[in-house]
Amino acid sequence: MHEELWKGTEFKLDEARFFLERMGAVLVPDQTRHPAYGPSMTRWQPDFYYYFDAFLGATRSVPDVIQKCFGWDPHSTTKWPILPDDDETSRRTEFQNGFTDLYRAFAAQSLSRARVGTFHWRGVPPVQTKAKSLFGQEFTGKPGQFIPSTTTKQFPTGTDPDFLVLFSKPSAVEPSWKDFTLEIPLDDGTTISIPLFEASRDYLESCQKLVNDAKDLCERLHGESKLTLPLALPRENRS
Repeated sequence: MHEELWKGTEFKLDEARFFLERMGAVLVPDQTRHPAYGPSMTRWQPDFYYYFDAFLGATRSVPDVIQKCFGWDPHSTTKWPILPDDDETSRRTEFQNGFTDLYRAFAAQSLSRARVGTFHWRGVPPVQTKAKSLFGQEFTGKPGQFIPSTTTKQFPTGTDPDFLVLFSKPSAVEPSWKDFTLEIPLDDGTTISIPLFEASRDYLESCQKLVNDAKDLCERLHGESKLTLPLALPRENRS
């Protein structure tokens, strides 16, 4: 029921899936490059970090959209241009009470907290990657600290220049999806690292479960009853 109101939630979920897919796709080397113009390589920086940041924003917005559409968000109860009638307000309040624990559990997840950090504190997501070249050199990258696209093997000083011409061709430095980690700071000042793609997939799955649980709650409390559409564009004194 209330398909029109669920369209926004489904849009945000599809948006999150899109950005997660782009995170993986941008790591695939460009196979269209001609050997004469250098090695085939990815052009993943800084796009990967942009996509991840957008993924966080889209996913974390889902429970906010749900409570605006079906609940009685305490931060917005006075912002409606025309208040819902008493029956709808009562149903929305009951939905909000049932949804609050689901909302809080989702907001407490590591990637939800990472979203708060990148959107409201540091401005960059807490992501790190390590990549090795064919020559064994290791590089560490993160937003604002890019790793080189290529590197060459290092030879001792005085090596024959003709030898260098033959064996100093650049090698691509490209991380795989397994090389990305979410860096979570702890209260004692240390940091733990968790696999980024695995955490992102789990986060998206938990968001889908949140939507499913919210739909069950909506069906039970709102059923066929009227629900007022929330504002498409909040007023200046928005929440």
